Formats: sequence, structure tokens, C-alpha cells
Amino acid sequence: MSDLFGRNIRYENRAAEAIQKAKDEWDSIEDIINALEWGLMHDPDLGVLLNEKGLRGFVFPGARSRNEPDIDVLYGYDDINITVHDLIFREAKFHYAGHA
Repeated sequence: MSDLFGRNIRYENRAAEAIQKAKDEWDSIEDIINALEWGLMHDPDLGVLLNEKGLRGFVFPGARSRNEPDIDVLYGYDDINITVHDLIFREAKFHYAGHA
């Protein structure tokens, strides 16, 4: 998928495999991944810089009430690609999504 600025989202094998495994355990994984991609395409600096090579990371929050996981996202980007290196799906920390 290409963003407004011409970048493509690319998944390394371990990230793609994690998505496939997550589909068996969690609800709405396709929608969650679409939202994750939208966020990265509109702001590739979304995550915290983790090293001098440009690796970035953040937690994409889910909600236990909706059977959605928290996702640890590790990625990097350049002028052409946003590369998702790894996705770690885990039980959501919070019961509900959003802010009260």
C-alpha cells in the first residue's frame, strides 16, 4: 500500500507471520492493521527512535472488552518504504478502548 507521499508499507517475514497467527486469537485484526498502516503513513515519526539506525517503536493499544490486543510495533522508514520489522501481539493492558 502506498501513502500520500509515495511510501509503501512492507512487512518482514516475522511481522507477516505474527499477523497471521494473531488472526486466530484476536478479533478485527484486518481493521487494526489498516489503522496501524494509516497512522504510519500519515506520520512515520509516530514511534520513538530506538537506535542510530532509525529503528522506531511504539505500543498500539487494544482493548480487552473488544478482544483486541496491544501490539508492540518495531519499524523503520526511508523515502520509499516503511518497513515493519516485528509485531508482538499481547493481551491488552486496558479493558476499554479510548479515554473516559
